[in-house]
Amino acid sequence: MVVGKTLRNVFVRMFFLQSTWNFERMQNLGFCYAMLPALRLIYDNESELKDALKRHVEFFNTHPYMASAIIGTVIRMEEDVKSGNVSGDEVKTLKTAVMGSCGAIGDSFFWGALKPFASIVSVLFAAFGQIIAPIIFLLLYNIPHIATRIFGLYNGYQVGMQVFDRFKSLHLPLLSRRLKLLGVVLAGAMMAILCQSRPEPLSSCSTMITGAIALIIFSICYGLVKKGLSVQVIIYILLILSIGSSTFI
Repeated sequence: MVVGKTLRNVFVRMFFLQSTWNFERMQNLGFCYAMLPALRLIYDNESELKDALKRHVEFFNTHPYMASAIIGTVIRMEEDVKSGNVSGDEVKTLKTAVMGSCGAIGDSFFWGALKPFASIVSVLFAAFGQIIAPIIFLLLYNIPHIATRIFGLYNGYQVGMQVFDRFKSLHLPLLSRRLKLLGVVLAGAMMAILCQSRPEPLSSCSTMITGAIALIIFSICYGLVKKGLSVQVIIYILLILSIGSSTFI
């Protein structure tokens, strides 16, 4: 049985999943490197260890944060391989079956929604002269990021393939869409605020103008989203326009 110390070693090694990324087999060496402490504990026979390592130097590619669930599940399955309840081919089949969907969900949530959202919030803090803006970005992005790694690894090892049902219950695709729309709203509001920025406090008239601009921008952006334009593209366009407007106004 894999002990806590070994899982902690695996957890640290997961951060190097893409350090040896290659065009032929992509994340295979990083995956194998992360698995190595657990495999050494499971297999005391050198021949069995070599066979296990060969299984994990084959092609592998997924979102690096979501890989934790696959790694945890595979460690559990390798214990079953050792006990004779599962074959090595079943381990390879699992990796092939889930890495694509995990990659798509991770890309959409972390890079398509969470990163732009955290960027907008931190830029808003910076626009109001808050020195903690970079810290806000790091916290908003890395708390979910690290939590996903921990959740995936430890739940994957404890419950095996059921971890993917637990991830499904988090409704990450729905959360991605909501974060993207919220990011558009914040970006529109930020652009309106920066366009109306003045050294003196805003008058009631200026406040109304700011609100109207924000509403118009949001309406335009919402219409573009309905037309199929990527929310991420809209957010970055608004960020560029906001920075430009604050520079020249």
